[in-house]
Amino acid sequence: MGMSDSCEDLIAPDVAGCRDAAGRWTAGTSGNPAGRPRGLGSIVTELRRLAAERDEQGITPAHRIAAELIRLAEAGDLRAIREVMDRLDGAPARAVVDIEPQRIELRPITFERRD
Repeated sequence: MGMSDSCEDLIAPDVAGCRDAAGRWTAGTSGNPAGRPRGLGSIVTELRRLAAERDEQGITPAHRIAAELIRLAEAGDLRAIREVMDRLDGAPARAVVDIEPQRIELRPITFERRD
């Protein structure tokens, strides 16, 4: 069954059998028949393009952001300090801890009444 046979024209394509019993799209069908519009870049591409544009003084937004981050770090902002250090030296390695579940005994809490 091609996309133009029935899936494209239906409001709910999976009702017409465009999905198999497990809910996966059958061969030759798509969950997005119109596809991604041509010329639409990814958000990362657009961010990189905008960050590289220079203003009338030749300064990029990336430069301004980096300068502000350094300013905040110098002022003692711990998040900015961490970000600068992670960017310059790499984030510290994080240990993966495999803890086996342990059974703990829960005892009811009782309160004595003091009159």
